[in-house]
Amino acid sequence: MRTQFTVTKLTMQKVQLRMALFGPTGSGKTYTALTMACALTPGNVLIIDSERGSASRYAIQFGGKDGRVDH
Repeated sequence: MRTQFTVTKLTMQKVQLRMALFGPTGSGKTYTALTMACALTPGNVLIIDSERGSASRYAIQFGGKDGRVDH
């Protein structure tokens, strides 16, 4: 059995960030995720909160100043 491979030049491609934040309760995962998301994109940010509203603690810092973060 013969396997064929295609060889191409390596070029830059636009890719999406894949990232995981982990740590114990209260270690700042939500705050860090919001900070990084706002720093990485000039557009709007949508946060999906799976921890009973933990993101709402940061409404003034991230939602109020420029309205970029939606919940």
